[in-house]
Amino acid sequence: MGVPGEGPDDPSSFEELCELFWSLQSKLPPPFVKAVQDVRGTVLSLIFYKVVSDTYRGQLRKWTEEIGDEDLARDSDLYRFTVPQGHGWEELRAQEENVDRFLNESLRAIEDANRQRLAGISRVDYVREEALTDRLLNRLVEHLSQYDLSLERIRPNVLGRAFVDFAQVLTDKKRGNQPPETSETIARLMVRLVAPFEAGDRIYDPACGIGRLLMEVARHHREEQQEDPTRLFLAGQEIGPDQAALARMAFAISGFHGRVERGDSLHAPKFAEGKALSQFDCVLADLPPPGQKPLPDVQDDPYGRFDWADDLPEQNGDTWAFLMHITSQLGEEGEAAVAVPRPALQEAEPGLRKELVTRNLLRAVIGLDSAVFEDVPTGKVLLLLREDDVEAAGGEILFYQTPDADYVQVERGRVGLRGKSAERIAEDVKRQAVEGDAGRVVPHDEIRRHDYALTPEAYHRD
Repeated sequence: MGVPGEGPDDPSSFEELCELFWSLQSKLPPPFVKAVQDVRGTVLSLIFYKVVSDTYRGQLRKWTEEIGDEDLARDSDLYRFTVPQGHGWEELRAQEENVDRFLNESLRAIEDANRQRLAGISRVDYVREEALTDRLLNRLVEHLSQYDLSLERIRPNVLGRAFVDFAQVLTDKKRGNQPPETSETIARLMVRLVAPFEAGDRIYDPACGIGRLLMEVARHHREEQQEDPTRLFLAGQEIGPDQAALARMAFAISGFHGRVERGDSLHAPKFAEGKALSQFDCVLADLPPPGQKPLPDVQDDPYGRFDWADDLPEQNGDTWAFLMHITSQLGEEGEAAVAVPRPALQEAEPGLRKELVTRNLLRAVIGLDSAVFEDVPTGKVLLLLREDDVEAAGGEILFYQTPDADYVQVERGRVGLRGKSAERIAEDVKRQAVEGDAGRVVPHDEIRRHDYALTPEAYHRD
């Protein structure tokens, strides 16, 4: 392979990076995957370390040649990331023993040196993972050492997408210990429902996981709209500390304008200005299964978000709290695409469903095959919400159900939408025109007669 950065095989495209990251799986024997508590964090933190080190090393070389003095060239203001002396990738390669301890110390040192950008990223404890022997770690390190992963050479958003894609692979590899993430094809559909974006738009995900939806926003803006995604403000909040750390890594690699905050969006929203919630042009969210979060206090919420009911039901109440939170952060003419567990709509009290309809927030309900959502056996539906006036709403809602056999596929062991399905569904929904039995536009009066039922099958053509 030659010296990293000088060989013809250094990856640069999304496909090449995915192939490189996938090749790491051959270095992970099944007993290792079974024994290690945090496979995803262990491997991705190592990749992140390589990216940061390669980027800094290349920039240091450039500045040293330009300034003529290496000490002056180490000024931290010159760099995207800095790597403290003694903690670079070459020093890691030189470790013959206690590699786990060196990794812990180096990742903490890098975080401390880049606190504003990388706070909270060093979650993995390599020493605690007994299955991580020096031999296995050195094998992974040497495999990555063949390649140059500098952000000076690879487009940051491409590397960030590959990083998140591999996080999904590792999630699938050890499902029992990791929460599921939004699949790439569902993310693509959700983003298309609210696209296009404009420079300066503010986009938010209150349950962002490792950042899949926000990463897809950036991909769409660059590849579909031919625009610069760094001109968008991307914001995410995530309650899971390990997921939040990986999302911050992905953001840092991608060079996004925005930030990921760790915390519970329902109980302690981080995107607020004084006593008012920040407003966004677009909100995207793949909501977790109901019943996983304690319910917020409806009466004493300082932001007045939970005003659709006097109290929240124990069953599915957290899903409806999220919907109220999301609509509270939608700015004027803002749009949201939200994946909601189907039972939360079917079993909710009619009063909550009524509020969603009569407040003229709901524009479309899109039913998808249950197989494409791994965390909820009964599947999810996508809600398209829009914050605008009653006259613009038109007093009607599109209910759409995809033809399962035509739209679902299994690829690389993952279930998703087939081919151009995301594009076709988004186009149908935006045109509010559906052919055949796929769906229909239903006036509010008819929805009221159905006790505000909000699933597509309630309005299927006879």
